[in-house]
Amino acid sequence: MALIDEEYVRISLRTQVFHMRFEDPFRMVFGLTILCGVTLFLSQGITNRVFLGLGLPLVTGGVSAAAVWILNRRYTFEVGPVGLTCYNFWGLRRVVPWNEMTLVRPVSALGLSYLRIRCSSLSSEIWLPLFVRDMPTLQDLVAAQTHESHPLRVALQDSVRRG
Repeated sequence: MALIDEEYVRISLRTQVFHMRFEDPFRMVFGLTILCGVTLFLSQGITNRVFLGLGLPLVTGGVSAAAVWILNRRYTFEVGPVGLTCYNFWGLRRVVPWNEMTLVRPVSALGLSYLRIRCSSLSSEIWLPLFVRDMPTLQDLVAAQTHESHPLRVALQDSVRRG
């Protein structure tokens, strides 16, 4: 006599903090900033090659690195037994229980992919970034907390398939 047949229950009490991976988008921002800076300085008649070739990239790189560091520390989100703790469009941190997620849809903003999650108890949607450092762990934790047809679980699987 088997206590557990072919189906089993997977339970996770783990809460995981996720950090976003901002490095890829910031390479683009860094390149565009240097291009705009060089264009601006050349249009103003500043042609010092040492400044344009060394000073401007160093300053822009430092500012970009500081911005990446601050954003990585500031904008994290959590997945746990209670639900998802993430930010809405306005940067306000919200907790969304698993059973209150009603609609999840992909969206892209400034080349960054997100899932917009509508919740029955909140007036604004939360935005779950898809550029995270550990996507397999995110998928595993969501799968452990939700059923197979849960909107977030399905949307995460679809986003990984799309690449």
